[in-house]
Amino acid sequence: MPSLLRAVFPVAFVLAGAYVAAVQDTPPVAPAYTLNLDAAPAARWGSIFKDRVGTVGWDYTFKPVLDFIHQIVPLSDWQRFDKELQFAASKIVGGELTDEVKGMYQAAIDIGRGNETTVSELLFFQVFYEILMECTAILTHDSEGRVVHARNMDMGLTVKNITAQVTWTKGGKPVMVTTQFLG
Repeated sequence: MPSLLRAVFPVAFVLAGAYVAAVQDTPPVAPAYTLNLDAAPAARWGSIFKDRVGTVGWDYTFKPVLDFIHQIVPLSDWQRFDKELQFAASKIVGGELTDEVKGMYQAAIDIGRGNETTVSELLFFQVFYEILMECTAILTHDSEGRVVHARNMDMGLTVKNITAQVTWTKGGKPVMVTTQFLG
């Protein structure tokens, strides 16, 4: 029996390695969206939000993130202090992003999920991601002056279904392409 194991083990090891290599060589493809910077901020993300939730489902997009946040701050607290928290968050993220998030919240209302989050919670998710998660980032430029920003997105939450390739346009022309979390 030991000789059989010596013969089978290398074959099994090679097959397992080939499987891992094949899986690693085919990374999941994030969906591609176009975001029009000429649109009003509140109108930019709504259709993208609805499409992603419609494609994958609420339980596999925003719900895991919100469930995590609700373990720290219950939804009832977000609801009770929504206006005050919106005011505080908007001072951090600015008016344009605040309006974009309000558009995403409206999309959540439109699909019947507005009672599961608040504008302030979605705003603080932006703050949480940008400031507290400390994802490694690199900002550089090439010899022609094109800016390159890279981030490893090692957030530690189940967010794979809210990741997308976004082409940002202005005047009908692409100005940048990002891989990012929606919003």
